Amino acid sequence: MPNEPRTDAFVGTVINGAYRVTRLIAEGGMAAVYEAIQLRLNKRVAIKFLARRLSADQKALARFRRETEITSRLGHPHLVEVIDHGQSGTGEPYLVMEYLDGEDLDHRLRRVRRLPIEAVVHLVRQVASALGAAHAQGIVHRDLKPANIFLLQLPGEPDFVKVLDFGISKMMAAHTRLTNAAHAVGTPAYMSPEQATGMVDDIDHHIDQWALACIAWEMLLGAPPFVAEDRTELLYQIIRMEPHPLASRVPGLAATVEPVLRRALRKRPVDRFPS
Repeated sequence: MPNEPRTDAFVGTVINGAYRVTRLIAEGGMAAVYEAIQLRLNKRVAIKFLARRLSADQKALARFRRETEITSRLGHPHLVEVIDHGQSGTGEPYLVMEYLDGEDLDHRLRRVRRLPIEAVVHLVRQVASALGAAHAQGIVHRDLKPANIFLLQLPGEPDFVKVLDFGISKMMAAHTRLTNAAHAVGTPAYMSPEQATGMVDDIDHHIDQWALACIAWEMLLGAPPFVAEDRTELLYQIIRMEPHPLASRVPGLAATVEPVLRRALRKRPVDRFPS
């Protein structure tokens, strides 16, 4: 469309005299993320801009501001640090975050397929810590998946986790009803039974526990616990079926591991771990 802004519209510009935008990292329907340099400290940062066409949309604007508020409030080592927020000279709201250099777990698993148990425990502990902090404030991720688990290589701390995408469409503050509640939100392979069946009143922190168990299962086996070519069949498995045995397909796996994962994959949230 001739009136649509170019996706590289911000590259080379300086935002509010503080950030020089250097390149586009990624873009979606609601926002685009750029790499930039914080001029005062000569530091790399990431800037998320709300799409220009949504800047006048009050609902989209409210969601973006809500994301800024919640992400800033969470403050946890394994969640992305928010540095600043504001509005560009052309009207787009933006959120400045720490720049992450590494790879997400989805890319890691595509390369190596499965991870040793020690690595799985190391990653799960970090993700669980981040989720626990979010849940303590009544915030549910709702779309946890390998692509939203970013792995940094820090000095003395290999595979330091940052949980990504606590966007407003995937958040629930305490006492706040989910937006578009009738619509199932999540990625099918990691979606809990209550998400798959649209049981809105049952959606709470237990769905993130389910997703993390699916991810742990996939890291160990090379595939998530429920796999199907067809989405309908996949959701049927999630709602009605139990996953095939894990221990017999993962050489050397301790007998204590599978029962833990299976409890986190119980069909009823009340039967999973309390936290």
